[in-house]
Amino acid sequence: MQLNWGKEVLHYTDEGTGDAVLFIHGLGGNANNWLHQRRALALHHRVIALDMPGHGRSSGMGVAFENYWAAAAAVLDHVGVECVSTVGLAMGARVGIALAGRRPDLARRLTLVNAYLTLPPLDHARRVELDIPVQIMVGEQDHLVPASCTEELLALARHPHPHRFPSSGHLPYLEEPSSFNLVLEKFLHDETG
Repeated sequence: MQLNWGKEVLHYTDEGTGDAVLFIHGLGGNANNWLHQRRALALHHRVIALDMPGHGRSSGMGVAFENYWAAAAAVLDHVGVECVSTVGLAMGARVGIALAGRRPDLARRLTLVNAYLTLPPLDHARRVELDIPVQIMVGEQDHLVPASCTEELLALARHPHPHRFPSSGHLPYLEEPSSFNLVLEKFLHDETG
């Protein structure tokens, strides 16, 4: 599926029914990076995954990173999603944080996978104000994201739900898809907040 977004074309998938879950890939990735999760979660959820601007089949190499959240919001508005749980890897996690910070009306839950923050002061203030449950997933063998980034996220989240994958690196959703999916599903259905 596709959406004309300004001068760009955004490609996305939209599968299943139920509570909406948005998957946002990392740098250089695309919506198919989440294929194991899309197939599993679409049995009980509406699952949306998009190729971010300049990635996969989406145009937009010139779109600034700070505007990626707006691309995600445009797709959600286009398909009529009013509330979503967002799952993002690294760059995609930062997009998810920005989306929840700038469009809190859409934000239900947020899962950050091997995420890091490097924020200017205004964005830092906006993103720290998140008052939704935040799941922080970490592959302990990840050599790309320093452990200090995880500690910073845990300190900033008001409702943190940490989970560590001792044997996984940067991509636990590909390295341990069944375990990853179980942990994610439990978080999505946790009513305690």
